[in-house]
Amino acid sequence: MIPEPPTIVVGLLTDPSLPADVARKAAQRLPQALDERVDGRFRWVVRIHAEPVEAVPDHDRLMDKARARVDGTGWDMAVCLVDLPLTTPNGVLAAAVDLRHRTALCSLPALGGLALRRRTVDLIAVLVGELLPVLHGPATAVGADRPRRDRAHGRSVRALRRVAPSDDDVDVELAVRRGGRGRLLAGLVRTVRPWRLALGLSKPLAAAAAGSAFGLLYTSIWSLGAALGPLRLTAACAGAVALLIAWLVLGHGLWESRTAAGGHARLLNLATLITIGLGALVFATALFAFNILAALVVVPPDLLSRTIAEPVGVTEFLRVPLMASVLGIVAGAVGAGLEDDSAVRDAAYSHREQARQRLMRESLSSSSTAVRD
Repeated sequence: MIPEPPTIVVGLLTDPSLPADVARKAAQRLPQALDERVDGRFRWVVRIHAEPVEAVPDHDRLMDKARARVDGTGWDMAVCLVDLPLTTPNGVLAAAVDLRHRTALCSLPALGGLALRRRTVDLIAVLVGELLPVLHGPATAVGADRPRRDRAHGRSVRALRRVAPSDDDVDVELAVRRGGRGRLLAGLVRTVRPWRLALGLSKPLAAAAAGSAFGLLYTSIWSLGAALGPLRLTAACAGAVALLIAWLVLGHGLWESRTAAGGHARLLNLATLITIGLGALVFATALFAFNILAALVVVPPDLLSRTIAEPVGVTEFLRVPLMASVLGIVAGAVGAGLEDDSAVRDAAYSHREQARQRLMRESLSSSSTAVRD
């Protein structure tokens, strides 16, 4: 009778939102990846536990909770997945390992904006390989076969380098080799998922629909679209989108001061601009596509030809929904000022960080008050 292989439980403690989604998807591939890349003599079991943001405002608290779970539950080791940017004097940090408590931290933004699930699985496999010898001794360490296994982990892990820990509570740190800031910026934007912004702005969407209807139904707008050259039309579109971005960022207080965001202020502001910009482009593109369909229904080609006094081809016809979209985007920018701040701020990573820090300060203040009492 073949004995059952020993079981190792790997816990994934996640931050809310994207980290929880990534953990659920990664958990489907992790047992096989750990069997192939770390050690095939064990039965790997993956557990997931998501903490609400109110309880876990920063990565240090999350690590403390991971240590408590390893000590007080059936987990053999824990990997924390967070969407916080981590920078140290060593550069952009992708992961940190606490060998004594069998816990590790993985910063998803440091993995970049593409193939996030695959890169997460690769990195978790490396972190588990670092923690495994603490459980079963050096004989099971991946170090004996590190070159082959490092190749198996792929380019995403080879792009990281081991550095001297900058924290006394950490034994191993993995930092991004080159282009860390650009990779972190892409990861921050990917973490926020900017395409959701266009779906979450109900008031700008309603205002844009009203503005577009005006542009589609009034023949003077048709004439204006026909009279404007390509450069003027392009400038009008760019100006309308820029107005929407500015109204969203400035009108809802998304721009971070250096004192509020510390060393991450410039990076977070750039990530916010890219996030809102991509969301505004999705918004404008969807509006233009909708206006094309609407124009096919409500704009008779014969009437358009008589109005602009020239034959109507595809180019002339598209000027009508394009001008309607410009009016709609401008109206949407005005409507953005009426939108609830939370709908916009949810799309800005900087405010997610602010919420964590505020909750942490409140928690520490409450603890200090309790101690004094």
